[in-house]
Amino acid sequence: MKRIITFVGLVLVMGGVGFAAGQYFAPKPEVVGLPDSQRETLYKLPLGEFTVQVVKPERFFNIYFELEVFVAGASNFERLYRRVNRSRMRAEVTEYLSTMVETSLWVDEVQRKDLDGDELAMRIARNLYQTYPMVRSARLVDLATSRVERSDL
Repeated sequence: MKRIITFVGLVLVMGGVGFAAGQYFAPKPEVVGLPDSQRETLYKLPLGEFTVQVVKPERFFNIYFELEVFVAGASNFERLYRRVNRSRMRAEVTEYLSTMVETSLWVDEVQRKDLDGDELAMRIARNLYQTYPMVRSARLVDLATSRVERSDL
């Protein structure tokens, strides 16, 4: 009987030690500058690759990037991860980029070398936040640019 009580007590103590170690070594959630009581866990939602072409009178300027969006909450992530919702978000990003390229000369000769991927990702995240309030930020995974001279036709 003593052995059974000792064994059960040892199992309970080791279970408590394991739980405490799990709490101590568990990864911390990403913090978005909020107090401890309002921490959010962000989930990465890859939206895929985009190519934007800026047409200038003398040349074409192509911007290629891969975009990831960070969503707050597991239920929001599950809802947005479905194929239809991801397609809608991609369509909205494409529409925003098209409008940005057509309405403003945001890629000038000087800016081509210093194209800021973080600024572009922040603009896209702000635009997506209007339709999808669970979107917290965006990140460009890969950013490449190319310049192609127009041929005289």
